[in-house]
Amino acid sequence: GKNDLICEAYLIFVALNDDGKLAKAIPVKPVSKSEKKFYTEALRRKQPLIKQKEKYCSNEKKL
Repeated sequence: GKNDLICEAYLIFVALNDDGKLAKAIPVKPVSKSEKKFYTEALRRKQPLIKQKEKYCSNEKKL
């Protein structure tokens, strides 16, 4: 049969300690060709978000 992509989602996970504060997470290590492809694509999507966060945080300091 024919397969059609209906929906695609990107999830962001964070690690929290027992106090609910951010904790260091185990780094992702892509192994297979498809994992490496998804990982590279995720980094490309992440870059604009990092820049936006840096801009927002620098504006917060000015207030």
